Amino acid sequence: TKSVLPLFIKLSQDEIWGVRKACAESLVHISDNVSSEEKQNKLVQVFEKLISDSSRWVKSTAFQALGPFIATFRGLTVPETLIKFFNSMVMEKDSKSGDSDNVSFCAFNFPAVLHTIGRDNWNIVSDTYHLLVKDVQWKVRRSLSFSLYVVADILGTELTENILLSTFELFLRDLPEVKVGVLTHLSKFLEVLSTKTRERYINVLEEVINSDDNNWRFHKIIAEQMGSLSKLYSPVVVSEKIVPIVFRLLEDPVSSVRKSLLPELGGIIRSLDVSPEQQKIFQERLVSFGRSPTCQPRILFAHLCAHVLNRIDIQSFITDFLPILLNLRNDVVPNVRFTVAKTLRLLLQNEDLVHHVGIIEALKILQQDKDSDVIAFARGNGDLPFEINPDNSTSSQSSDSQTKTENITQTSIDAPTSNSDEITVKSEDVVSIPETETPIQVPIHENSDHEESSPIQVISQNVEENLTTIQTRNEAQ
Repeated sequence: TKSVLPLFIKLSQDEIWGVRKACAESLVHISDNVSSEEKQNKLVQVFEKLISDSSRWVKSTAFQALGPFIATFRGLTVPETLIKFFNSMVMEKDSKSGDSDNVSFCAFNFPAVLHTIGRDNWNIVSDTYHLLVKDVQWKVRRSLSFSLYVVADILGTELTENILLSTFELFLRDLPEVKVGVLTHLSKFLEVLSTKTRERYINVLEEVINSDDNNWRFHKIIAEQMGSLSKLYSPVVVSEKIVPIVFRLLEDPVSSVRKSLLPELGGIIRSLDVSPEQQKIFQERLVSFGRSPTCQPRILFAHLCAHVLNRIDIQSFITDFLPILLNLRNDVVPNVRFTVAKTLRLLLQNEDLVHHVGIIEALKILQQDKDSDVIAFARGNGDLPFEINPDNSTSSQSSDSQTKTENITQTSIDAPTSNSDEITVKSEDVVSIPETETPIQVPIHENSDHEESSPIQVISQNVEENLTTIQTRNEAQ
């Protein structure tokens, strides 16, 4: 830095504004690689000149770099002049008009600045924060909405409950573009609050789900956090408040919402560990999806089995979930059957189920299904340590993983077997010509006379013989 820093200082005073702008852009990188003394004694002076530059583009770039520049003072005392410049990004009259990007830069970098100066210096930037919260530009409020949980984590429980709860409520009533930020990190914000205060805001979930605008994206955001939210509340609150919302989301008309909730179910079940009765009731309601008269809940049940397997006791899974899943191998809807096939192959990757006879037998049946998609999913793509053949036992790639299973005999198969690619034509089959008074019947030759001919060639030859016979009869008449 002994040779680079003097050169950088010289370039920051260059006659060409583009050079000075480039210095403003690289100021943060320079600050990360110099000593604390050089940072405070030299770079701060460079920044003061750039922020007061005659060129609008140089000034704008310097303001854009101000937040990251302050963040490089972590562990050090931030110069008072830099904090004043940061506050001036909002305090100035021109910034309130919404014509300047400085307000957006300030909102985006606010959490980093607060983290650098610490919660003890919150009062220095508190007025700036409250002005940003009320800014006319929704993009500014959106940025603050997404970072609200970060500010809360820095301030701690007491300051958050005294200062930020009003901001939290304000953002929940704001435009959807702003509201989405609070909802995205809802569980992280509620985690900062005390237990008593946290329970006051459990109704936020119900309001979002029951909202008139019926925004499915909000439903999806809530669904993705149900597991972490359930950890924040007592089993009583989970069973009374969260579980009803869970089943509302499982029945959501948007598939993306339902699937987003599936990875969270295991966490919800575990949050009820201290209340076995409530846990059992919850699991029984999940199992009821597998017995639904409509196909969508049955498909959902097949999916959720793969997600709850590693999150609950294995014996509980084998007793409560697996029998219902295995019964779905004979479901009348192909989509249910191939979802079951996918899930069964995932279950075999679990060390406790890798040699489960019921799962292997079910996959054998699905490999002989009349639907090609079901067969494809049942056969998989070599993701198991052994292969499952519909007519043989599982063949292991390792002698340690060999298992003996009984062969399954399929009583009736409508489709041709996979062992034969030829079409067998019986001699009793005939080709009829309906145009003549007396139909002419010509037997289709078997392969003994046409050993090297394909089935299509045999049929074509028979058709030509029919046409020749008809033509001869017409000439005779």
